[in-house]
Parts: sequence; C-alpha cells; structure tokens
Amino acid sequence: MTDQSRFTFVGKGVAAFFGFLLLFFGVSTYLGGGISGIAVSVLLAIGVALGLLLLWPRLREQTHPQAVPTKVPTQPSARQKGIVKACPLGPHAVTSGVPTKIDLNVEAGNRIRGYVQEVDGDFFDWYVVDEDNMLRFLNGETFTYIEGEENAQASKVKCRITHAGPWYLMLNLGNRRYDRNVEANLRVIPN
Repeated sequence: MTDQSRFTFVGKGVAAFFGFLLLFFGVSTYLGGGISGIAVSVLLAIGVALGLLLLWPRLREQTHPQAVPTKVPTQPSARQKGIVKACPLGPHAVTSGVPTKIDLNVEAGNRIRGYVQEVDGDFFDWYVVDEDNMLRFLNGETFTYIEGEENAQASKVKCRITHAGPWYLMLNLGNRRYDRNVEANLRVIPN
C-alpha cells in the first residue's frame, strides 16, 4: 500500500464513521430519543446489516456477470507464431493482503507490450519491477517501477527493460477486501 492510498483509506474510513454516527443518532432521536430510541435504532441497524449480508451474494452476481467462455484455438495463428510471452496469461489469483509476484521472461533492452486486466472488472494495482524494487515492495518500503498503475481495472502495458534482471510483474490489492483474478497478456519484443 502506498502512502497516498493509505491516506485515502483513512480519510474515507473517518468520514464513513462520522456519517454513520450522525445518521444513527438522528434516527434514534426521531424514534423517541433516550434509551428507547437508541434501542430501536440498534435493532433497526442489526436488521439492515443482516439483510445486506444475506443479499450480498445476489448483488455481487448482478454486478459481475459470468464471462461467456470462448473457444481457445488449438493451433496458433500465423500472427501468433514466433511471439514470445513475457509470462503466463493466467488468470493469476491475487489474494487480499498478499502481493502476487510473476516472473517475467525478459532481458535488458527487451520491450514489453500487452495489457493486464481483472477478469470481473474489479480494481487492482500492478507494477513492473526489478529484483531490488520487488524486495522493497514486499518489505513495505518505498520502491520504484518502470511501468505500473494503481486502481486499474485494465491497463495497457508498454515499457522497455532497462537493465539485466530478474524482472517481475507485481499484482497487489492494497487495502481492498476481496480476492481478484488478473490476466496478464504480455509479449516480449526483442531489442
């Protein structure tokens, strides 16, 4: 998690907390105030929370329709022959709280072209880093990357490998709660 996303998370959390308190005490005052108003508000809040928990799977399915499976060609087309993949296509499982490291099959001077995309259109962060910066990233330290984006659903990847590796594609969810599946369709263009 970067410092900027950490500040955003804290800001949204504080705003949500005080917004909840304001509405909670407003409803309890409307329902008679005092202990009885607070008790009715607590019961009402518990009922709404349980209802949302029960409806969540259905709401999630409606906002993320299942992808229609496509037929995978058994033989590569003439255009695909000779293309070197930088990494497996995936989808790569990205677990909340645990960054995913994908080895890139690249050398100094190579160019990487392609895209990364979350299968269901959810947000994720991605970075192309060398080994030193991968270790800084995993240790929560400040790191640099030659290409990357935060809060992406899908991104074009276009970069040049600046020096000898190893190199990695790092996938991360930051403070997001639910796991993701990310495809990485990256090609290596020799120097």
